[in-house]
Amino acid sequence: MDRERELLKDEDRPPVTGRPVLTIDGKTYHVERTANALGQALYLSLQRQQWSDAQAFLTEYLALPDRDLLLVHYAQGALARVRGDLDQAQAEYRELLGLRPDFLPGRLELARVLFEDAQEREAEEAFAEILASIDAGDPKTAGVRKTIEAYRSALEQRSGWNGTFSFGPTWTDNVNRTSASRTCLVSDSSRFCYYERALPDAIRASGLDFDASAQKRIPLAGHHGVYVRSLLYGKQYRDYGEYNETTLITQAGYSYRTARHQAALAPSFEVYQWGNDTLYGAWGLHGEWSYMLTPRSLIKLEGDYKDLRYRQELYAKNFDGSNRSVYATYFHEVGAGWTLFGGLDFVDSEAKEDTNAYLQKGVRLGASLQLPSGFIGTLFASYRHRDYGAYSPLFEARREDDEQNYTLIVKAPRWQVAGFVPSITYRYNKVKSNVDWLYSYDRNDVSLKMEYTF
Repeated sequence: MDRERELLKDEDRPPVTGRPVLTIDGKTYHVERTANALGQALYLSLQRQQWSDAQAFLTEYLALPDRDLLLVHYAQGALARVRGDLDQAQAEYRELLGLRPDFLPGRLELARVLFEDAQEREAEEAFAEILASIDAGDPKTAGVRKTIEAYRSALEQRSGWNGTFSFGPTWTDNVNRTSASRTCLVSDSSRFCYYERALPDAIRASGLDFDASAQKRIPLAGHHGVYVRSLLYGKQYRDYGEYNETTLITQAGYSYRTARHQAALAPSFEVYQWGNDTLYGAWGLHGEWSYMLTPRSLIKLEGDYKDLRYRQELYAKNFDGSNRSVYATYFHEVGAGWTLFGGLDFVDSEAKEDTNAYLQKGVRLGASLQLPSGFIGTLFASYRHRDYGAYSPLFEARREDDEQNYTLIVKAPRWQVAGFVPSITYRYNKVKSNVDWLYSYDRNDVSLKMEYTF
């Protein structure tokens, strides 16, 4: 307070035009062009997070021959951190600690920057060293110790197991994905049908919808690490087990992470069950990259290569082959709880039988809204077009499909019970094929689930 009084003793003096001024609690004060006055103004601006004022004071302070290098590096590190230039911030704080290794504020700021820059191992070591160097019995250090423990707890959570699992009842009006078409193949002049091609009617079914995911990242050095991730999801139907579906995907490999970048590359394995029997297994390679363009926007790219091997000989002769996919998605937070997202996808699926190979192109659009009342709503839609690889003499056509998907999800965190958050999901799926009688269908699904995040 004495420093503030000394700095503010000339508060009634009008400011010099064009020079930076100090504003505290709505009052503006003139600052002398001296190392002592500018240094105090710079420090107070940093403490009050008045970043534009701090930059202006720093510019003048740097021109003074008797400036304090400790304060210079401390200020330049803080301003670099605010700009998101964490490399520069680290360099400034390390320069500061080179001049005074025991300077506690500098050590704390460096540890925070390492945390924000996703250098988890180095951040943990820095916080642990600071905690060991301060007197735990001194009440004056209570705030620092509380801050350090909060960061260490966050670091422990980052490197621990994270994931979700959810389950609940589901209902569908077309579990067998049928067109339910009826086509007369042979008739007479009176239109009496002698031979009709009829597909089964749509089957309504209910059952259990479930999904679970878990991942763990182990930091190595700097931005590098290794990770493991598993995803399990599916549906089990009562009385119609032949339409049950379960998918398991596991990845384990390399991870790179900074404050704005994330990248991963790993071998993967996928197994898919249909009707309680394993339909295929697929070894492959997964890669992903994301970049935070601004604090409100992010772009993400994902790519997969899979070598599908079907377990039954009949399927293997027709469908065995490689599958390559690329997905690009852009997210943008527009404010007021709204997030918009959209993307493109591309899938190239090979098969032993060319008529079953296809090239798929798609587009996705969606929006999410988080309400202050404790509800989260997400609506998204996708359109995909598939061109198949060859003409089919059996169907007398080269197959083309257009697929539409619409999904609405509403979650109610305010109604959570024992950590489980209720949600309701509605999906509408429509496929329109030029082989209309066999591959076109409409389907509605509704699921009510409880979700737990750990």
